[in-house]
Amino acid sequence: MISVVVPVYNAEKYLERCLGSLAGQAYRDMEVVMVNDGSTDGSGAVLERYAKRYANFRLIDKANGGPNDACIAGIEAAKGEYVGFVDADDFCDEAHFENIAEAISRSGADMIVFKATTFRCGENDSETEIVSRGGGNKLAEGLYVGRRLENVKTKYFEEQLFSAARWIKVVKKDLLENNIELFAKDVVLGEDIGFTASVLFDTQSLYVMDWDGYFYRINDSSITHRFGEARITQFGRLCANLKEVCEAKGYGIGIDTELKRQLMVLISMLLKADDKTSEKRRMLAKLRESDCVKEMIRSERMPDFTAAERWKYRLFKDKAFVPLLISAYINEMIRGRKNR
Repeated sequence: MISVVVPVYNAEKYLERCLGSLAGQAYRDMEVVMVNDGSTDGSGAVLERYAKRYANFRLIDKANGGPNDACIAGIEAAKGEYVGFVDADDFCDEAHFENIAEAISRSGADMIVFKATTFRCGENDSETEIVSRGGGNKLAEGLYVGRRLENVKTKYFEEQLFSAARWIKVVKKDLLENNIELFAKDVVLGEDIGFTASVLFDTQSLYVMDWDGYFYRINDSSITHRFGEARITQFGRLCANLKEVCEAKGYGIGIDTELKRQLMVLISMLLKADDKTSEKRRMLAKLRESDCVKEMIRSERMPDFTAAERWKYRLFKDKAFVPLLISAYINEMIRGRKNR
């Protein structure tokens, strides 16, 4: 049996589509563990309705603790041999878990990794625009064991071989339970990175599917418009957690490369925030002086950044915050004109 954990926090707008897609799965030997992580909107009522209507849907209500805490609660409650994850604003093709179950039956692998289809919806959520298909991993379909799997582990960070998102994989429950202590509850920014690394580095067999039946939503409305110092603190926690995972598992190749990718994501969020320019400059300086950033920039290893990303990283590293802010402003102006 496969247990599907759905962590939910204030997702009332999207829940019907998400849970409806799980209720309509062709694969029947599955349970859906819905974790209400202290929602304050109408999510609870939707979850209760599904729990009453479908015998294989179970509801866990808990105080808000963040994504990792909600997923841990779901893992601990799961009854299946394998556990998968679905975000509350996403949905699945009706054949999704049937295809995964067949891959498990063929391979007996500890971890199944698949692809995703990215979509965007309008305000009323009725029209789905497919943005891309087949994203999520660079590995060829098939079973990875022995040296082939070891090669994946050692190159995972450097080459970003597949997405860290937990919803792009199904994992044996005992493998998850053995690593729960490394799923840091206080990490809410990039929390999937430590989760995936800790499980992957313990995996003895990996099966990759050429299947994109998971539909991942680009949720523009969820973007936080103010940055806030808490994000810098969270980045420090992410760095610490990933280092803890690598030390525990004995895999650290490319960790600085992965953290630089996450740093660039954070910088982009800061540059796009609605804060005043003076506040953005202060935040950039504070981020640049944080211990984790000062440590990672000592390494000259670079991810596969675009030319624009390399330029942005160089300006940040050299503390050229004013030119960085000006270039970001100009890019936004150009982008705005193109979209008219």
